[in-house]
Amino acid sequence: MRIISGYARGLKLKCPHGYDVRPTTDRVKESVFSILGDVSGQRVVDLFAGSGALGLESLSRGAKDVVFVEKNRAPLRQLEINLSRVEKCLPADAASSTRIVKADVQRVPKVLSEHKNNVDLIFADPPYAKNSSSDISVMDMLNSDDFRVWAGNAILILEHPAEVVVAQNDVTPWRILRQRQFNKTNITFVQLNPES
Repeated sequence: MRIISGYARGLKLKCPHGYDVRPTTDRVKESVFSILGDVSGQRVVDLFAGSGALGLESLSRGAKDVVFVEKNRAPLRQLEINLSRVEKCLPADAASSTRIVKADVQRVPKVLSEHKNNVDLIFADPPYAKNSSSDISVMDMLNSDDFRVWAGNAILILEHPAEVVVAQNDVTPWRILRQRQFNKTNITFVQLNPES
């Protein structure tokens, strides 16, 4: 697992074992950022951050504000190390800010209240484990009035197992912008309908 592009291009990232951490593959990352295009100057939140691969890729590509949300201790320690290594690759005049928040994603509107309606991209890469309730919590999050108000016009990029099909009626009032499948992984891009 590595940073694909930007200031920290080629930098290898470490990933903790266990804790349902399943890093996004380089191929999936490359496709996601190809679809997103230029993320420089963007404000990013990386939910279920784990090793921080998606948020760190954004930072390397010039995102101006990246917040990592993770609740488990071992991934948090590894994320701190990875973030420090990526930040050392940024130019001295980089006007980017970063923050690591230890919290459950359901608390995001409260713990990140200052980011309300002020985020461009939200990555959500919950664990795939069958005994995990994360897939349900993501849908609950999407259907939460608090989260929708907090997210505003942000694009949410949801990574989920290929066998989990996300249909439009599952995410209303969000609208599906695009979906891509990579072997065992699906990526769904959603954004709130303007009239919501």
